[in-house]
Amino acid sequence: MKNLKSLAVLAIAFAIVVIGCKKHADTIPSPYKKASEKKAYEKRWNVTSAHRLSQTTATVSIIAVEFTHDAYLIYLSGDSIVTGTYTQLNDNTLQLNNYGTLTINSISDSNFGFTLTSTYGNTTITSAAATAVIPESTNTTAICNTWKMTKATFSDTLDLLQPGEEVYITFSRYGTYLTKDVSGDSTEYGTNTWLWTSSAQDKFCYGEWNGSNITDCNGLSNVSISFSDQYSKLKVIETVKDTTFGLNFTVTYDMEVQ
Repeated sequence: MKNLKSLAVLAIAFAIVVIGCKKHADTIPSPYKKASEKKAYEKRWNVTSAHRLSQTTATVSIIAVEFTHDAYLIYLSGDSIVTGTYTQLNDNTLQLNNYGTLTINSISDSNFGFTLTSTYGNTTITSAAATAVIPESTNTTAICNTWKMTKATFSDTLDLLQPGEEVYITFSRYGTYLTKDVSGDSTEYGTNTWLWTSSAQDKFCYGEWNGSNITDCNGLSNVSISFSDQYSKLKVIETVKDTTFGLNFTVTYDMEVQ
C-alpha cells in the first residue's frame, strides 16, 4: 500500500479502500471511542480571495485549504496538492510542517480569513468559505471519524497491509476524506471526495478531490459496511469491477475508530 494517494490506489492497482454506511436507528450513535473534538478550522475551505503564491519557479493560485485530523492540505492550481502534518503553536498560529505558517485572522462557521507564509518567503492574505456539508444523520455521524485500518484482505486470502504499516482514513461532513499511510519514516497523504448514493445511505462512492467525477457514480464499485462494538469498529466489503477483463474482486477492510 506504499504510495497511497487515494482510496483508489491501495494495492495491485484495483484494490480500493471505500467506506459506505448501513442504515441504523434514528438516534445518533455514540461511538465507544469518540474522535477527538474538532477545531473550528477543521474543514475544507474554498478560497474566495487570495494573492498568487510563488512556488519554486512556478506561480500558482490557492484553490482551497483543508484541515482534518492531524494533517493539512493545500489545493493549488494545476491540479497539485501540498500535504503534511501541522502543529497549533497558539490560538492563532499553525505551523504547517515542510511548508510554512498560517496565522488565523478571523474565523466563523462559514468564513475563514488567514495569512499564509510559505517557506518560499511569500505571504498570501486569503479569505475562504466553508464547503457545503453533508446533512447530519445517523450514518453520516457514524462514519465521520478517523479510522485505523487493522486488516485488509484481497479476495479473502491476500493480506494487503505490510508489516509495520499503519493506514488511517478520515471522513468529514464536507464530502472529503483523507488517507494517511505511515510506513517506517515515510508518511503519505491522499484526499478525494465521497458521496452517499442512495436515500437509505447504504451505498457510497468517491471521486477526485474537487468532486468532478462523482455526479452520478456510474461504473463505480459496490460497497457494503457494518458497524460493531457500539460503532467503534467498521467492516468494509467492496466488490471491485475490472471492466477490462470482466472480472470482479472482493476487498475486505477492518477498521477501528480513533
